[in-house]
Amino acid sequence: MEFLAAFNEKVLNQSEQEYSFVHQLHCYASKTGFHLRRTVKLDPVAELFIYNLIYRNRKTFRSDFRKTINLLHKFIKIK
Repeated sequence: MEFLAAFNEKVLNQSEQEYSFVHQLHCYASKTGFHLRRTVKLDPVAELFIYNLIYRNRKTFRSDFRKTINLLHKFIKIK
């Protein structure tokens, strides 16, 4: 974790351009029914930064409640 903290400091430092984010590439993700979703591909530095940011703040995001909803639907259908 010390490595990531030092790396984040370098990413946010304006004077160290080699660690900064670069322009993202536009790409397309396929969906069902042959639909395409336009998205961007982040550079490795940006991906590491985002994943680390999410991991450090994971308790602030809500938990996935789809399992609870699925159980509720099964319960309602049984009755």
